[in-house]
Amino acid sequence: MKLKKYENNPILSPMAGHDWENLAVCNPGMWYEEGVFNLLYRAAGDDEEHRIYFGLAKSKDGFHFERVSDQPNVAPLEGNYDAGCIEDPRIIKFEDTYYITYAYRPFAPGRYWTFGHDEVLVPDVPQGAPDYVKKNTANTGLLMTKDLKNYQRLGRITKTFLDDRDVIIFPEKINGKYVMIHRPKEWIGDEYDCEFPGIWISYS
Repeated sequence: MKLKKYENNPILSPMAGHDWENLAVCNPGMWYEEGVFNLLYRAAGDDEEHRIYFGLAKSKDGFHFERVSDQPNVAPLEGNYDAGCIEDPRIIKFEDTYYITYAYRPFAPGRYWTFGHDEVLVPDVPQGAPDYVKKNTANTGLLMTKDLKNYQRLGRITKTFLDDRDVIIFPEKINGKYVMIHRPKEWIGDEYDCEFPGIWISYS
């Protein structure tokens, strides 16, 4: 297989008039059905906290996309486990329902590209708070929707003590089990037979 970059990239750019996506749009998930490409993308504005959202754009040809709204399609939910940011959607569909895995943090990460490697903003919380709260660790949640408009948050699907992202669930069961691939950052060393974080496979 030989791949070629589209000569008119980018297919989607930040939108100056939208404060929630005027800095970056990236890392989308896409679902193609009935002649329409549905692009669920990560978006962020130029705020200091760097809260991250999902926007939704659609296309008939896969090259020219139009946003469906001037508001986020999904936003971090204040007071929830994903109050800080939601990132990197991965979409599958079982029967008539979409399931979307996504990375999140309990607090907004801040302008991490100006910090040291792998550093994010950490909150001022009690000393006895769980480590993932004190460290503002990234984790993975699951959304459910029938129309890519109204979403139900199904909660966390990876372990709180791991920075575990880049999760996708297979679109069909294998031997009666759901299957996902994921990337737990802390699973390195002799115990895991790898020097760097890798792709793992898990069953449910």
